[in-house]
Amino acid sequence: MKTLNMRMIVLVCTVCLFSGVARVARGQQQDSPPWGGRGEKPPRPPSAGELASNLIAKCDANGDSRLNADELTNALTEMRKQRPPARRRESDSNTSSPAETASEQAVKWIEKFAADKTGLTFAELQKALESDRPPRHSQGGPAMGGPTPGE
Repeated sequence: MKTLNMRMIVLVCTVCLFSGVARVARGQQQDSPPWGGRGEKPPRPPSAGELASNLIAKCDANGDSRLNADELTNALTEMRKQRPPARRRESDSNTSSPAETASEQAVKWIEKFAADKTGLTFAELQKALESDRPPRHSQGGPAMGGPTPGE
């Protein structure tokens, strides 16, 4: 009876060991990030230019290469569905508040960035998107070899 129990324990331990080794070999560690294994960087978010280009291509219903208030509202609504709201600093006046609707943000952006006040061109949309992004912390400060304030 002791021998049978000992064999079962050895068998269970062997199976666990090999399944763990196989998982590591395939890069499927339990604690690995969703974008891959150790040492890999997470995928970078699209630049404001890439995002503006994609939004105009997908949401410009009338084909005039600019987004009017309705088209921009649809674009912002789609963006909000695809990603959770970014963390924003309260002191950053360029960002929209979390409670602001897509329609309110569209009107605000057109008033602020559109030269003709009727719709955003690629360059104007890119500028609006850049102003709404949270600050990047990856550049580092003086301690991390990054630029010092005022440079």
